[in-house]
Amino acid sequence: MVKRIFLLAAIGVTVQAFCWKASAASVTVRNITYTVTDNGSARAEAALTSAENIEIPGYVEIKGRQYPVTEIGESLFSFSTSLVSIKLPEGIKVIHKYAFADCKMLASVSMPGSVEIIAAEAFRNCKSLTEITIPANTVLIGEKAFHNCTALATVNFNAEGRVVAGSPGQTAFSKCTALGNVIFSGNTTCIPDNAFKGCGAIASVTIPDKVTSVGKDAFGKCSGIESLTIGRSVAEIGSGAFADCVKLKSVILPEGVKVVPANAFKNCRALESVEFSGATEVIGEGAFANCTSLKGIVLPNTVRSIGARAFSGCRGIQGITILSPRPVAIEKSCFSSVNKEIPVKVPQGSENLYRETPVWCDFKNLKGNG
Repeated sequence: MVKRIFLLAAIGVTVQAFCWKASAASVTVRNITYTVTDNGSARAEAALTSAENIEIPGYVEIKGRQYPVTEIGESLFSFSTSLVSIKLPEGIKVIHKYAFADCKMLASVSMPGSVEIIAAEAFRNCKSLTEITIPANTVLIGEKAFHNCTALATVNFNAEGRVVAGSPGQTAFSKCTALGNVIFSGNTTCIPDNAFKGCGAIASVTIPDKVTSVGKDAFGKCSGIESLTIGRSVAEIGSGAFADCVKLKSVILPEGVKVVPANAFKNCRALESVEFSGATEVIGEGAFANCTSLKGIVLPNTVRSIGARAFSGCRGIQGITILSPRPVAIEKSCFSSVNKEIPVKVPQGSENLYRETPVWCDFKNLKGNG
């Protein structure tokens, strides 16, 4: 009997201690509950508020101790019908998924530079949001993070490092039909894969000089882009980066670009001119396929290979100039549908080499460029 009483007493102490710990792990301030996380900071976990304008505090006090608020919890304000503006404090690192999803009145979001992760669908269907700034320290923008923000017109992209944005199937700004203005910070070094894929209202893109890479499909299917300036430090362009930009008229590739990847400018039907860099070595498969308005091509003497269907369907090409005295390796389908009667100019003295090379020999009007 004594042993049983002692055991029950011990269990009672344990339960009491657990309850005390649980109560000590959270606090409610202005109808928002903050919970202590495993790393010793606080997460805004639950909200029962109809406030229109909310400012999250930088610290909350729980049992006499100050905890920095570093996370906005999953679905914290989702489906709020009253929230109009939110100000997040310096120190916030993570905005969890659905945090502001379907806040259709939300028009203003102030995010500090400390934000590293904007999770999947965090701002989905925020249909009153017109402008957003991606902070300097952001490394991840989740799938559909700003999906269907139909009033979003401007994105200030201040992220300085390499950022992952969305995925091939679901991009961060999908169905942002009003997004026409993307402003990159002078400190941005990378434009991520799929970043603005399908944002058809973007008319002009200027990639800053500090950017070194443009990701796969970064501006794919941006059907409104007419003007494109690629910064001089860009050395890597991902496959499909500008595919289906059907209004794009001209491209100048900077000196650092050695490889024009697969499908990079595929289906850019208004593209009339391409200026390759003096360092271009490879033109990938389908890179300029179906660019039906392309009038001519000048291939630098650095080009060593051209992939299958690279210029397939470019029926508007009226001439090709090749600067390499040695025939460029070329796939059979590279110039399919291109008129083989157009003039092809090669360095003086290299005519016979080209005439004896597969595919090049198909062109009937091949001559020296003396």
